Amino acid sequence: MYKIIGADGKEYGPVSAEQLREWIAQGRANALTRVQPEGGAEWTTLGALPEFTNVTGTTSTPAPPAPPPSAGPSVEEITGRDYRLEIGKCIERGWELFKRHPGTLLGGVILIMVIQCVIALLPFVGGIAGLIIGGAMAGGLFWLFIRAIRAESGGVGDVFAGFSRGFVQLMLGHIVKGLLAWLAIIPGAIFLGIGIAVHVAARAHGHSLIGIPLLTLGALLLLAAIPIAIYLSTCWYFTLPLIIDKGMDFWAAMKFSRAMVRKHWWNVFGVMFVSGLVAIAGVLACGLGVFVTIPIALAAMMYAYEDIFGSGTPAA
Repeated sequence: MYKIIGADGKEYGPVSAEQLREWIAQGRANALTRVQPEGGAEWTTLGALPEFTNVTGTTSTPAPPAPPPSAGPSVEEITGRDYRLEIGKCIERGWELFKRHPGTLLGGVILIMVIQCVIALLPFVGGIAGLIIGGAMAGGLFWLFIRAIRAESGGVGDVFAGFSRGFVQLMLGHIVKGLLAWLAIIPGAIFLGIGIAVHVAARAHGHSLIGIPLLTLGALLLLAAIPIAIYLSTCWYFTLPLIIDKGMDFWAAMKFSRAMVRKHWWNVFGVMFVSGLVAIAGVLACGLGVFVTIPIALAAMMYAYEDIFGSGTPAA
């Protein structure tokens, strides 16, 4: 595996030797392209690597400058097109992906679950630590599934990719989208909490009706806010995959995710809802079923991601 520096000065990869040879053949890389082999500490040029000498030529005859390798369709291209999302097809492909890579996908899910449990048990700092690294861990898990869908070489260690591929943006995306999605619930929760406290205190003094208006108002506000939270959570679901896959900053990723999901919000929500039911079904199967159903649910959502933000053709 290799990382390269494109003509725009941005870093791309890790990519395989076969992918690099394709970029060379397409004129997107040349003998002077800066490259870092996996495990290497220093950057060199493609022409200096023996495995690419035959395809890049010698460094004494530099190739003309080439555009950077494409990371897929641009934001403008994706925004300007439509997509088709089939709920059953996403679940079916998720199951097929799990059957092809059971060890890798299950290993990644278990590793994340163990880390989350350990963090939750940390006294005093567990909540803060969860907020700080939660985005990187979730993004890394998404990245593991995305790479498996694209048949790229990788492994369970991909779950830690979020610490090197946009850690700060993943953290901000994780915190901001969660905070904004549930912000609408706060007023109702406050009124409901105050209403309960007032009602309990009033009953202790024989006044049973005091606090009922606040309880009613809080309940109504909550009922109105929950659909808003669900709507926004669905719109922003693909924020972290966009950050780790396309290198976007968190706010641009949130806007991009929302713009595309809104085109077929009910379809995306349907995939999320059915995937959630699949995951819950694992709990009903003595709890052990989650080790099958959670990977299938995640794979289904990442197939939806590929169908919406990928090359424009449904992911195989």
